[in-house]
Amino acid sequence: MRLFSWIEANHCVVTEDPVGADLHLVNTSGSDARQAALTWDHLRNVYSEQPVILAGCLVSIDPEGVRAALAPFPRNVRINPRQLVELDRLLEQPKVSFDQIHRVEGRYSVNNLSSGSSPW
Repeated sequence: MRLFSWIEANHCVVTEDPVGADLHLVNTSGSDARQAALTWDHLRNVYSEQPVILAGCLVSIDPEGVRAALAPFPRNVRINPRQLVELDRLLEQPKVSFDQIHRVEGRYSVNNLSSGSSPW
């Protein structure tokens, strides 16, 4: 949820509309095969002309799977969990750096892929 706190602190807008999004930021989990499969399924709903940022442990756990899943997206970024401060480079001038965000509970359960259903 720290990721969503960073998004809010920098006045980015979270949308449930994949078509209207300026970019897709997908926070992954590779804790088991089901979690990884949810990420791959989610990426199938993303439109290729939009930038895709894939963050989280799956980036480190399955780099080949990530590379294959992101192949259709010419504009993509991979950020492993230990490099989340790299998110600051994605905004022209972040108002709040990722290091300034402390872990808090968020309110974006609609974006939680672990439920097994797509938010769309």
